[in-house]
Amino acid sequence: MADDPVDMPVTSDLNDEERADTALVTRLLGTLAQTASTEPGNDVELWLLRACAEVTVDLQIVDIFALDCIAQLVLYLVDRQEAAEAVALAGREVELREMLGDAVSLAQALCRQSRALECARQPDQALEVLSRAFGVAQKVRDPDLAVRLLLDRARILGTQFGDFDKALRLLQQAHDIAEAGPLETRNRVGEQCELALSWILRSASDTQDAGNAEAAVQQYRLVYETARSVGIPELAVRAVYDHARLLAAEMGFPDRALPLAEKGLALASEHTLEDLVRYGTSLISEIRQDLARR
Repeated sequence: MADDPVDMPVTSDLNDEERADTALVTRLLGTLAQTASTEPGNDVELWLLRACAEVTVDLQIVDIFALDCIAQLVLYLVDRQEAAEAVALAGREVELREMLGDAVSLAQALCRQSRALECARQPDQALEVLSRAFGVAQKVRDPDLAVRLLLDRARILGTQFGDFDKALRLLQQAHDIAEAGPLETRNRVGEQCELALSWILRSASDTQDAGNAEAAVQQYRLVYETARSVGIPELAVRAVYDHARLLAAEMGFPDRALPLAEKGLALASEHTLEDLVRYGTSLISEIRQDLARR
């Protein structure tokens, strides 16, 4: 059996009975793979999934069960960091999902394709695929899927390209969509927003330590504005405090830092963030002393 099923030529000249028999073969292989997955420490599942994929791709079997087996194999290959095979197989799955004609499963296949492309260190292509998947999700009015795709795009833009502005706009868009959705979706988006904003806040601190004060200021502003908008007051307060401290201690502008620190303290008090109230009170005192010495 070939190691790479996606490179095999396509054979489509089967009659209906032969195609039905072939679909049964793929279902048997897929079922055996699912059984093998309960037995740890062997590669039987991978071997069977590859066999199922080989038959499915070679004969262009447009069958939900067979395509789901390919989807499972794509994720399996991504986990094993077998990027080249994962990318090729994911592309063929997308082609077959298009033939199936189900928009939701196509969008999900595109999402898997983006993961394979990320695994292959092709973030530009992964973003393109996610944009296409988002368009499909919007057409079928699937807000939960749309939110997941927006979160993935934001993550890639932030972590792979450092484009925090675009990443946070996507997070804001995901938040706005999730507001009308179920509690589970809202919670997931909230958690992802908090993780992303915390990461950007740490990045701003690193940027500041590297001597790029102006870039750090922009990042602090982005975190503050987005955190306020999506309802994470603690991070908004931390961002405005860090911004104020940078202005006062490193850029020599305590007069500009004081109103920022006071704004942070007011927000901390409004949301009863006691530790941040104490920190803000101390920071304001330091800034006022600095101003008095000038």
